[in-house]
Amino acid sequence: NKLLQKTEELRIAQNVAGVGSFSYDIKNKSVTWSDNLYELYELDKNKFVPTKDNFFKKVVHSDSREYAIKTVDNAVDNKLEEIDYIHKIQTISNSEKWMHAIIKIVYNNKKEPIHMHGTSQDITELYLTKISLEKSKLRLKKAHSIANLGTWDEDHITKKIYWSPILKRMFGIDNKSIIKN
Repeated sequence: NKLLQKTEELRIAQNVAGVGSFSYDIKNKSVTWSDNLYELYELDKNKFVPTKDNFFKKVVHSDSREYAIKTVDNAVDNKLEEIDYIHKIQTISNSEKWMHAIIKIVYNNKKEPIHMHGTSQDITELYLTKISLEKSKLRLKKAHSIANLGTWDEDHITKKIYWSPILKRMFGIDNKSIIKN
């Protein structure tokens, strides 16, 4: 009864955090996913068999596949104990999601990997916002350059002043010079 209660608490916590978990017994090639991981990947747990190959071939997006495989293989080859990476998946409904994976690798006395325990979290909204912000910053920088518009900014805590290269050029100041307040 206590085990069922703890299992339910874990399921609720994963649901609240938007996280799914998995366990991979490397020797026996046995993979177990939490119910929430199936939900995050939009897969039917009665139809999809979670294996290493199925994950990389059927879940991970082709744009991220090589990177994800190399990241995991490199961690094992270099005897790392943790992997932390972002990859794209493609769901059965053809939508794309960005996932943040954190994996702990367990080794035996001979330093052979025996188990992986991991989580995956849907960070699509956060990741796309970051990409959008980076593109916006590039467009703004290009617009400043085209308009020959200089900018400055002050960090009110450190009192440091930042002058853009264009503004320094406008005032005849060497680009490497540090502006003091």
